[in-house]
Amino acid sequence: MASEAYDPNSTEPEILLGFCEKVDNWELHRAYFRPKAGGFPAWLNPDQTPKVLCPFCQQSQMLLLQAYAEKRPEHAYHRVIYVFTCRNGECHKTSIESSDAKLPYTVLRCQLPQNNQYYELEPCENYENDKTAMVNADKKIAKDFCFNCGQLANGRCTGCKSVAYCGKTCQVNHWKTGHKKVCKTKKKPTSNFIYPTKKSSWSFDEYEIVIEPEPETDKKTKKSEIEAENAKIMAEIAEKGDDYDDDDLQAMAGDGKLKVDKVFEKFQKRMKRDPEQVLRYIQDDVRKRSAGILHISEEGKQQSDNFYNEDLPSLPTCPLCKSERVLEFQVMPQILNQINADKSPFKPKDVTLHEKLQENEKLATSNFGVDFGVLNVYTCKLSCKIDKNGYAEEFLTREMVAPDSIGAMGENDEDDESDDESDYSDEE
Repeated sequence: MASEAYDPNSTEPEILLGFCEKVDNWELHRAYFRPKAGGFPAWLNPDQTPKVLCPFCQQSQMLLLQAYAEKRPEHAYHRVIYVFTCRNGECHKTSIESSDAKLPYTVLRCQLPQNNQYYELEPCENYENDKTAMVNADKKIAKDFCFNCGQLANGRCTGCKSVAYCGKTCQVNHWKTGHKKVCKTKKKPTSNFIYPTKKSSWSFDEYEIVIEPEPETDKKTKKSEIEAENAKIMAEIAEKGDDYDDDDLQAMAGDGKLKVDKVFEKFQKRMKRDPEQVLRYIQDDVRKRSAGILHISEEGKQQSDNFYNEDLPSLPTCPLCKSERVLEFQVMPQILNQINADKSPFKPKDVTLHEKLQENEKLATSNFGVDFGVLNVYTCKLSCKIDKNGYAEEFLTREMVAPDSIGAMGENDEDDESDDESDYSDEE
């Protein structure tokens, strides 16, 4: 993945940016190997998919994005990096407040050789516009996948047998956000497997991620522009001042401008080149790559500097081959706006059900919020073989820029089934 216009002799790393673009749903099928944000995971290897659970609430995580990033090794001709996150805002809040190293995110790497059992060895002409590629790939699926989260299912709805779930929680969530109304009208499946063909209310809005070179700029952002932007941030803070106590507001306000460090100012200036970017790929060798990382906080920069400190390296090595990891890409905060990360999966007319789940009288859509400044995704430098497990877990760090205000989310009301007329059958 490189730009033809890039000068390999440059002392600066090559930066490629990812942007969200709306396309037809079928174009994001796994057979076309396109990077995407939101929706269900397009599993590269559909036979060995892992169970991706939040380390805090132990519920299924949802796909934030997946990047198709080919490498030179023959065993990694096809290579996909997946980033999952929890939809439970309380888990994000807990991870920020806790000193524990756990985060409500999971990064997975999957790869296949060019000659494999799932996809065509030599695609036909105009392959990306040929729907038969999708049909042929689906013929090789042998398992059911969850209609709420897109992960491997182990049971079906006993009412219609036409939708599948990975567990009780996903079944309850899917039932209350739509399946209840259509269960009895569903036709029995005609294939040996059932696979969701469109996103659920619980998955994020889905987009293709298109890749373009970062634009160059000779314009310098004036200090007055930064101050104006800080004033805008302060105005937004003032609108929801109840989320902060007086000491917090005084510390952030100071003389009327938000106090930012040099790292954050650099972040602001670089982002102005193209504010809609959701991904940053830093190419080239490790030295250039570490120099190209864009940080949003001084704390995040210091952590990254430690990772690349030869005397005191602290970046976890690959658990499979023990080789070092390198930065694969950065996930930028703009993606949260694109995929509607804080949108409640419940429709306004489902307020009563939502209140019941939350065990309070207030509809708090922020309970479904995901919040971060920047996510840094690190992967095995060698893209080592994964073999029988199919997917390898990689490493992620999160940088935050300001105090978060994610609302508290109540416990999942799995035991209350007064409105659950559809049963879940665990077939394992």
